[in-house]
Amino acid sequence: MAISPIHYAFISAFFIILFTKPCIGPFICPYQESQALLSFKEALNVSDGTLSSWVNGSDCCFRWEGISCNYFTRHVELVNLTDYTNHTEQGLQKGVISSSLCNLPFVKLLILKSIGLTGNIPSCLGNLSYLQLLVLKNNSLTGIFPPAICLLTNLSYLDVSINQLGGILPPCLGNLTFLRRLSVHYNKLTGQIPISLNKLSLLKFLSISGNKFNDSLQLTGLSSLNLLFARDFSLAENISSSQLALPSSIKVLWLSHIIISDTLFQNLAELKFFVNRWLKLNTLKEYINAA
Repeated sequence: MAISPIHYAFISAFFIILFTKPCIGPFICPYQESQALLSFKEALNVSDGTLSSWVNGSDCCFRWEGISCNYFTRHVELVNLTDYTNHTEQGLQKGVISSSLCNLPFVKLLILKSIGLTGNIPSCLGNLSYLQLLVLKNNSLTGIFPPAICLLTNLSYLDVSINQLGGILPPCLGNLTFLRRLSVHYNKLTGQIPISLNKLSLLKFLSISGNKFNDSLQLTGLSSLNLLFARDFSLAENISSSQLALPSSIKVLWLSHIIISDTLFQNLAELKFFVNRWLKLNTLKEYINAA
């Protein structure tokens, strides 16, 4: 059947729009968000050559290093700046996390790893309600662990390890019920591991090594926990089963410098790998056989 000129024109126009859409449509960075990123870059103390693609007036969605946007909404959804530690005379040099980042309301993944950050974690990050992944690993961040992070109820991955954060681990972390990975190792955290963490039924990975928490780990509510790292952890040398209670789901367990009763392992039926620097009661094989 012949196609009428009107139908032909309509079909032609449709395909022109379809195949030219990436060039004329969604890749237009919202002005407020591009300005927020430029303010963030300025606070990073960036020297020449690093993040050179971040230029005022250019499209942050399409051209800026480490930035990705939603194709349809055009909002920034990913900020990924990772590992500039090889830059000694150039690159990122002891910058801070500008609160301007909080003007990216639709960001889902925020990765600022190994880029020499100092100062505090801005509390306003708690306003980023769409955030699912937050990585601030291996910087020199100080101050307290901000309770505002507890407002990020969509968060599934949180890593603030290898910094200098102090204070306590906020009990409100138990509100992050979608959390699957929590890494706070090698900071200066004190106090007790919050009992409220037992609400995190989806948590699979927990790393709390190298802090100064009190000598108690009550984690039996973490029914999905597979990996627990608590090396260089200030537990008492002789620890009782009442101080250390673990879920049966654990497959990899790393403790250190403590003497453990073999009764601890009777309920760890899934345990595959265990490391303890002081194996004073039994061998690893005997521990596993006792389960």
